[in-house]
Amino acid sequence: SRCVATAQFHFVLYHLSSLTMQSSRTISSAVSKVAARAYSSSSKVEARKFFVGGNWKCNGSVAQTKELISMLNQSTLSTDTEVVVCPSQVHLHSVKSGLRTDVAVGAQDVWTQGNGAFTGETSAEMLTDMGLEWVIVGHSERRGKGESDAEVAAKAKYALDKGLKVIACCGEPLENREAGTTNDFVFPQIKAYADAFSKEDWKNVVIAYEPIW
Repeated sequence: SRCVATAQFHFVLYHLSSLTMQSSRTISSAVSKVAARAYSSSSKVEARKFFVGGNWKCNGSVAQTKELISMLNQSTLSTDTEVVVCPSQVHLHSVKSGLRTDVAVGAQDVWTQGNGAFTGETSAEMLTDMGLEWVIVGHSERRGKGESDAEVAAKAKYALDKGLKVIACCGEPLENREAGTTNDFVFPQIKAYADAFSKEDWKNVVIAYEPIW
């Protein structure tokens, strides 16, 4: 119940492949329309700025990244919408350096601990030092590599404690959807977050429900 009461957020996911095939005008128009619908549907519950997150996944050359930065910098975005983009870790610095300040930049993953002998990991301290505000945790593609609910929650909690905001992912695969066991699959994911977070932490969390179907 704590999750539902304190994390009434909306999340829209845009992938890099979609962005590169659309004009900046088309993207900003789509974001504005979705934001308007979401605000209308949620205004009776709790006023909260609509949230749009763009996960670029494992995509993007240097040239494509520059093109997307230019596209976003020229776009007219709704002031009623909070926009965050999450490029690949190797492009984080260039995107953060070149992107307009009203579009936040986040990472696609974070480590459960600080700096140290953890080859291939990225610490929350590194991300905040770069000026990043957000990080995705618990994406289905990370969970598919073996990340448990407990590990995902630990990542999220460490990131929050170090000053990052968290896009906390959850979602069920098609077989669970068809079997009618969505709640059985998703509830443990949400509970792991709830067990790890304090009441104050939820102010800096967006729940991203992304079913895998």
